Amino acid sequence: MRSLINKVNVNDARFAKLIGDVQQGIADYYTRQMPKILAKVNSLVAREEYEDAMAALAVIPESVDEYEAVEELKVQVYDKLLAGEVTRAVAQADILVRQGDIDGALELCRACNPVSPNYGEVIRFLNRLDAQAAAAEAAAMEQELRKMDAEAMRARTQQEAAVEAQSLKAERAESSAKKGKSLGEWLFGL
Repeated sequence: MRSLINKVNVNDARFAKLIGDVQQGIADYYTRQMPKILAKVNSLVAREEYEDAMAALAVIPESVDEYEAVEELKVQVYDKLLAGEVTRAVAQADILVRQGDIDGALELCRACNPVSPNYGEVIRFLNRLDAQAAAAEAAAMEQELRKMDAEAMRARTQQEAAVEAQSLKAERAESSAKKGKSLGEWLFGL
């Protein structure tokens, strides 16, 4: 088999004509099959099977007359493929955040393609995550401040209660001393 291939003269005009005829036959085949291929691609897109749709479009040679339309369709399908990947990644990242795996969620977001038409979903998710982290940090700080305020208030109340108790004790002692003199004077005539 190899010896037959080696005997082919690639500079022969008959070989060039054979190659040209084969290329034209392939282009004619895909031109005739284009309605079926496009129907299949549209069906795959409707089922959100974008990778299969891209594969079906990838086999169409550039020599087909409708190739410009095929190229535009490839871009549209690829955009939908990227958009689907971003949507799934953000949904999965949201689940990971709820499970407490922030690093895993951030890794999923990093893996998203920034040229995706809906990459804004990733940005909004990250902004929401940042806002939640800031709110949680602020709440923790608020709770710590309240705890410190409560401890300070408790200490001040205890000090005030101690001062009040000493003041009442002193007043009672003084009152007792005054009553005792008066009573002593009254009873003993002193």
